[in-house]
Amino acid sequence: MKETKKQGRFESQTTSSVPKGGRFSNTDGTKIKKKVNYSGGYDSGGDNAYLWIVGFIFVILPLIVHAKSYNPKLATFDWFSAMTEWTDVFLYYKQWIFTILLFVMVACIAVTAYNGKRQMKFNTLLIPVGIYGVLSLLSTLCSKNSSFGFSGIYEQFENVFCLIGYVVLVYFVFEYVNNKKDVHTLLNMLAVGALIIGIIGMFQGLKLDFFRSGLGKSLIASAEVPASKIGFNFEAGRTYATLYNPNYVGVYSTLIIPIFTVLIPFAKNIKERILYIAVVVTMLFSMFAAQFKAGIVSLVFVGLVVLFLLRKEVKKKWFIVLPAIIGVIVLYLVVDTINGHVYSKSIKNAFTVAKTQESPLSEIQTKKDRIEFTYQKQTYYLTVDAKTAEDGTISYQNYKLTKKDGTKVQINQAKDTGYMYFADENLGTLYLFETDVDFTYLQDGKAAASYVRGFDLVIDGVEWKFVKRPEGFKYRNLYAKETVIETAQTALFDGYEDLASKRGFIWGRTIPLLKKYIILGSGADTFSIVFPQHDYVSAQNHGYGQQLISKPHCWYLQIGVQTGVLSLIAIIVFYGMYFVQSIRLYSKRNFDSYLSRAGVAVFVGTIGYMISGITNDSSITVAPVFWGVIALGVTINYILKQEEKVQK
Repeated sequence: MKETKKQGRFESQTTSSVPKGGRFSNTDGTKIKKKVNYSGGYDSGGDNAYLWIVGFIFVILPLIVHAKSYNPKLATFDWFSAMTEWTDVFLYYKQWIFTILLFVMVACIAVTAYNGKRQMKFNTLLIPVGIYGVLSLLSTLCSKNSSFGFSGIYEQFENVFCLIGYVVLVYFVFEYVNNKKDVHTLLNMLAVGALIIGIIGMFQGLKLDFFRSGLGKSLIASAEVPASKIGFNFEAGRTYATLYNPNYVGVYSTLIIPIFTVLIPFAKNIKERILYIAVVVTMLFSMFAAQFKAGIVSLVFVGLVVLFLLRKEVKKKWFIVLPAIIGVIVLYLVVDTINGHVYSKSIKNAFTVAKTQESPLSEIQTKKDRIEFTYQKQTYYLTVDAKTAEDGTISYQNYKLTKKDGTKVQINQAKDTGYMYFADENLGTLYLFETDVDFTYLQDGKAAASYVRGFDLVIDGVEWKFVKRPEGFKYRNLYAKETVIETAQTALFDGYEDLASKRGFIWGRTIPLLKKYIILGSGADTFSIVFPQHDYVSAQNHGYGQQLISKPHCWYLQIGVQTGVLSLIAIIVFYGMYFVQSIRLYSKRNFDSYLSRAGVAVFVGTIGYMISGITNDSSITVAPVFWGVIALGVTINYILKQEEKVQK
């Protein structure tokens, strides 16, 4: 008797009855294999055109490199340059092309739902990621700086459409990937895209950077930005591929390498195995050349997870696994030796939590009537009288320095230089001098002056430039703008600012922001606006004196600030559900089907990315690939769980 059972969108066919307990047997009691055909409500027939949209995201989107001249619209902020023309090569077009893809995916889903020819799929894992998408939109709509959330911002260009696009991409893959052929097609597309990036990165590591060549520059150039104006921030020999920053090459590597390392022994044919091996080798080389030390720690952890999940397969194919492990170790030792053991030292430092050495200058504050500064734990008040002539010229007289307890400090002026020195042993080599500065600064978005008489307080060789205005003392920053100096609130990382390549400084000043953004965040792409950029002293003390803090260097803090702590919880719940589900599916499984092999490969790849997210941000260069990959993982798990239900 032929029997067809339907369970929702899942169909199974057997040629026998199904006894209690879910065991399949013939009428004589012998077991048979059950034929399972999962279509997920949509039978692609081997020609799933929707896969090309995902394939574009996997292969083409990361490779888009083209120059764009734009106005960041940040000149009105006193912590940003007055320049209104900047050039982007790696981010701008990726953002807007992905935005177009968002609307294409939405249109496809809408047409499918409208036609009503199939029941739309659903999974509880989609709930938290959907919450994240809603909160991202609400945070941006309610933001004081919502325009940047919709347009994208300097050095980021990951607007709210991108964040929503990640959510839609998860559902799109879940809805239209239906069988092992679809999964196989997408993983091979991912491999092709990764190989291209790996080859570009490998040649960059060998100081054969295509983009630095005349042809490469001409391809990057646009009508707005000629090839002659295209330059590179990173030294020759350091890989950045097409991903904007070497760190993002590393993040991409920690996603890709585990996936195809796991798939190598399961490859269907020699061509596919060669492809996967080439991906792993070129991406490993690129990661080392990008000097992404955190990737080594990430891959070691992922490797332990792989050995646990695939322990049975490892025992069977030890003759492949053991040489591969030895090869990776040898490659690491060779590269580490060539680079002066920079990687081993970095790993050692990563597990060595040393207290940051205190700087003598701990604080400066610009007040209405004085400048306060704390040096060698002693606080001083500096005052001066300023007179403004009819022509706007400022003159200073009667400089006074007193300690916090009221003790006066004598000021001696050198006759030859005019420099003023402080007769206080605690102040050492500190001195002060007046200066004429020829510059234009912005006030309320308009040029307010082009010539200013100011004075510089030189502390341990660093010049702190000041001017006195009727409203109080002002600090003249790197961009020659008059502003204030503030001391930011910190948390957790006080005294450990140099942790994780000085990320401790940024993290310690980002964490206090979270209490302001519990439900809704500051809005997409607004981190640089809400970060305490006026903490100039701490920035100088910890190596950021000449840099704008445009990102938190932690994906989780980035989410918490920009789209809210609630959205961060949603993402953690989403991945936590996927993680637990995957452990249950694969920890005791015999990997005798392609989907189970692909599923565990994708799972360990996402672990690598999530670990890298601790020390790196989300970026439009890599994030779309990650979201497409994790969507594939969710889909594979869903199919496998449906198969298990039918087999019971």
